[in-house]
Amino acid sequence: MLSVKTSVKDILILSIPASLAVMIEPLAAMVDTSFMGRIGTDELAAIGIAVNVLMSISWMFNLLLYQVTAEVAKSESIGNALAVKKSLKVAVISSFFISIIICSVLLYSTGFILLDIMQVNSKVFLLAKNYIYIRAPFFLFFLIGSIFLGALRGRLGHKKVLFIAVFETLINILITWYLVVLCDYSVVGAAVGTVVAKLISLALSSLILFRDLEFGFFDMLSYKIGIRDLMRFGIKSSYMFVRSFSLQLLFILAVTYASRQGSLSLASYQVCLELWLLFSFVVEGISIVCTAEGGQLYNSREKIGWNDFSFAALKASFLLGVLFLFLFIIFSREFISIFTNQKDVILLCLSVFYFIALLQPLNSIVFALDGLMFGTEEFSTLAKGCLSGLFVSSGLIFLNSFFKLLDPMLSLWIAMGLMNLFRMLFSLNSYFRIRKSLV
Repeated sequence: MLSVKTSVKDILILSIPASLAVMIEPLAAMVDTSFMGRIGTDELAAIGIAVNVLMSISWMFNLLLYQVTAEVAKSESIGNALAVKKSLKVAVISSFFISIIICSVLLYSTGFILLDIMQVNSKVFLLAKNYIYIRAPFFLFFLIGSIFLGALRGRLGHKKVLFIAVFETLINILITWYLVVLCDYSVVGAAVGTVVAKLISLALSSLILFRDLEFGFFDMLSYKIGIRDLMRFGIKSSYMFVRSFSLQLLFILAVTYASRQGSLSLASYQVCLELWLLFSFVVEGISIVCTAEGGQLYNSREKIGWNDFSFAALKASFLLGVLFLFLFIIFSREFISIFTNQKDVILLCLSVFYFIALLQPLNSIVFALDGLMFGTEEFSTLAKGCLSGLFVSSGLIFLNSFFKLLDPMLSLWIAMGLMNLFRMLFSLNSYFRIRKSLV
């Protein structure tokens, strides 16, 4: 019988290792941004735009991670090892074809993306292109590493994922520091440091995962799967892709709009985005708990406990959001200074920072609801919410680009808030429906 955690304290304690791991994961990008921010504005803008392109594409396909976490959690709740093996193989096969497409797009379309769409200057283009060209060929290994981490989360191995994330980040910092600071390789050094750290992380996650499972890596690859398995996975993935695509398209529109305002606006947007994502990743620990523990609970015989568990998770996420709000307000200048010492960049960030602070409670609730929807396999709800949010948010950005109704930076963060508002409304509708069905 699963232990049902129904208090805010229980949820927060469960989420600590998951939150730490998720907070550490994006430090690869933050490490690169921090190093480049102390070299110059062009380097910071180049890293910002290159990282945004790569993150937008990788997050567009993070459906593999979330789906594997949900399916492994479901399989673990009923003790079905074969289902775990099947989920892993389908995800790995999918990642192979996805990586070919992504690598081809990045290698052959970078010029079009950076010059024609984002309209960056020639120096920023060359720096960003070098960074992307070094990382693109290794995309398959990044995807497989994410799949293995997702499986560990589905098995409630949050502490193991934390260990892997810490180890990867330390390797990344050391290599990037050596190549950028001591060897003066600038953007190229940052890219190489990230690639090497990701490859080491993949090897470590593979070793830990298959040591714990009842089968090895090659046993998983030799497991036979049918067309129905691929179709079932594909249907769920299609909803997840719509969700991820909508979110990443909004990020792309935002960074494109910021880049067209100049290097200063782009650099400022990148710094604010890094901080916004950092705190989002902290609360995503609760989202992971909702997917893994909540998913196991929902798919077990203890379904009735899901109501209390989910309500406690939502309360915990809201309290974290309020805490983040005050931290943003009190330590605004200190947070911004982590990523840049350029005074003009800091001033532009401060002009919108209080508004970003006000978005934190909403942002936190959305992440908890996402986890609950993943765990109950309400993938269509997530897709509908993101698609609706994209329609409204992108509309605001397009209107402001033509009519200049709002300050450019402020309009971008209002668009982010509108996206999360629609995500929350759609998820709450499904959440209350599920609660009612379990009473």
